Amino acid sequence: MADKRLNVLFITKWLPSEINEKAGVFVEEFAKAVALQHNVTVLFVYPVRKKPAGIVAVEREDRGRLQIIKAKYWNFLPLPGILEDALTNWWTVRLFKRLVRPSFQPDIVHAHVFKAAPAALRIGQLAACPAVLAEHSTEFIDRQALTVEYNWLAKRVFPRFARILPVSEHLRRHLLCYAPAARLEVVPNVVDTGLFAPPAEKPANGNRPKKILTVSVLRREKAIDQLLLALGELRKSRTDFTLDIVGDGGERRKLEELTAKLGLGGSVRFHGQQNKATVAAFMKGCDLFVLPTTLETFGCVFIEALACGKPVVARRIDPLPEFISPAMGILFPPDQPGALIQALAKMLDHYGSFSSERIVANIRANFSFEAVAARLDRIYRAVISERSDS
Repeated sequence: MADKRLNVLFITKWLPSEINEKAGVFVEEFAKAVALQHNVTVLFVYPVRKKPAGIVAVEREDRGRLQIIKAKYWNFLPLPGILEDALTNWWTVRLFKRLVRPSFQPDIVHAHVFKAAPAALRIGQLAACPAVLAEHSTEFIDRQALTVEYNWLAKRVFPRFARILPVSEHLRRHLLCYAPAARLEVVPNVVDTGLFAPPAEKPANGNRPKKILTVSVLRREKAIDQLLLALGELRKSRTDFTLDIVGDGGERRKLEELTAKLGLGGSVRFHGQQNKATVAAFMKGCDLFVLPTTLETFGCVFIEALACGKPVVARRIDPLPEFISPAMGILFPPDQPGALIQALAKMLDHYGSFSSERIVANIRANFSFEAVAARLDRIYRAVISERSDS
């Protein structure tokens, strides 16, 4: 078993699709990582309101050791979330039998988020193999977002998995109240260190403004308004910076209006949502990365910026201290007035003192495809061995 290439079946609630091109990008990155060592099939089933050609339309993508199957089914009747999830799980089991099982016998099922858990557990039974669950959901941190029905579902399904794999220690602590007897191991999100990497040449500083970058969905909890207000204060005493805002969302108009009100129109640029390659280019070209978010399950965007060798400024909230050390950036106190302004001023003056090489080496050692693949390989083989012994 130690030398055998495993067949790993991903069952996921989220994956990039016509519905949302950004949803579940990190799940796809996990699949790429696992495919370095094993054969991976990803089965993603999702509802659409407009009838496709037939009740179900299937799209397959062959990437060698990684096979991705996206199946959309027609659900013209909007249902409450948990009922639609139940219908999706039913379709997932049915399509596993039809599309996957004839040619791919899984050795292990790897589910992504608890809403896909019922299908993953049933498929594990059908395939006579163990199942693990990766959890990414912010809902377990922001408890008000978790409905009574989903709270019941989480407590019911978590104990049935061989391992629960939260993406951070912070999330692991929150999950303990749902599955106190379950075995939980932290497996962080993956960063593509080939794409997110230091620039080939460091830009000459000269007298040019320092380039600040933020990349985020423009929602209230990301606190981009606080970043703008802090820059507005700094603007009273210095003008040696610009801010590029990459991302879109419901707060964009308000943020654009605030930018104009603060007189930052010449220094702040909104670029909207961009693809990963463009985001990586922005990160390579910036001097420092800032995002004063108030809520995170992991914080992939920070890892991507660090992988490009850029120091970061962020609010000191869990789980960020788990991977942002003083050698990588500045974490400012969450509730201290003026702390963001002070952190920005300090970083603008001292960003060159952070070692890009050390930052990049740390990220590659812990969050690269190879690092996460090795961690998952160990977990998969331990789980399969435990099942064989029992």
